[in-house]
Amino acid sequence: MNHRVAPRSSIAILRLTAAALVALAGGAALLPSCGSDSTPIPKVTGTFSGSTLDARNYCALAGACQLFPDFGFAECMNQIARSEIELAPFGGDLGETARYECVKQAGSDCVAAKKCIGRVTTSDKRCTDPSAGEPFGNQPRSFCGAGNRITVCNETGTSSESFSCADDFAKQHFGGPYCVPNAPASALCGYKSCGDFGAPDGGAATDAGADPAAYPACNSNTLSYCTNGVEQRQSCSAFGGTCDVASGKCAGACEQKGFHCKGTELVKDCTAGAELPLYDCAARPGWTCRVPADTTSFGCAPPDDECAWGTFPAECVDGVKVRFCDDGKLNVYDCSNIGATCAAAGTGVTCKL
Repeated sequence: MNHRVAPRSSIAILRLTAAALVALAGGAALLPSCGSDSTPIPKVTGTFSGSTLDARNYCALAGACQLFPDFGFAECMNQIARSEIELAPFGGDLGETARYECVKQAGSDCVAAKKCIGRVTTSDKRCTDPSAGEPFGNQPRSFCGAGNRITVCNETGTSSESFSCADDFAKQHFGGPYCVPNAPASALCGYKSCGDFGAPDGGAATDAGADPAAYPACNSNTLSYCTNGVEQRQSCSAFGGTCDVASGKCAGACEQKGFHCKGTELVKDCTAGAELPLYDCAARPGWTCRVPADTTSFGCAPPDDECAWGTFPAECVDGVKVRFCDDGKLNVYDCSNIGATCAAAGTGVTCKL
């Protein structure tokens, strides 16, 4: 029995809509403002941790290359902080190190930088090349690339989309962190082959092919299932459910009726009376739990309150620097680190080459 969980349509590593950002701000839009050259620049002292330079350089280059034109530097930094906490129970942001290193290597080469970032639109010639072979059944043409990235072709056009299987797995909690080919012209994110095509290239997956008759299976409340010849897994615990071999599903998932804090941990209240721990806000140093005020809040508060994290309107100072709210404390990033200046962009400000 094959059980397939339909993936979300598109999940970007740094995707927040303008509407969501306004809601986070309690109805106040995040508008860019540019400070004068005489505006004092805050000094960050003491034990303040805040964001890493890798994260700041990443957001600077993402903005400078207009990889995410709908929002600016501060929104990018906010989402990195949020993801660090939300993904901690699932192994963290699995693709973070690779992305940051890729950005370092790209420098100010925007074409190269685009290939480092979450889900990106591409134009892979193999999508329209019959000599590349045929895909699995009705599956779109798709191909594995370096670093377990997968390129999925658009069935109605010539474009394609590239993303890291590791990123997708951490965010969706199903599928797999490896790119596994299942036909000459197709692949899926998963763990290993469970069909006749053989083991994935490069030895990235845990082992070679498995018997399709062994699926579905349960192991430590993780459901394993075979989709189009590729083993995929789903953590039933992540949904407050129990792995059920008979149905090939996660049964009894938690239906939300509210939240509460247990120390620094955010806990989901289920309608059946059970509780589902979501994540520990302390996964990012100094953060504490705060029950979400609305559907866009994620239940954690930063260690400082010098500025409103998530809603502070970042601004340009001295022409080349971005003043932004970093874990609730004012901080400054110098765009000259990547040979850029500071400018208004989308709903905020960002570095501009």
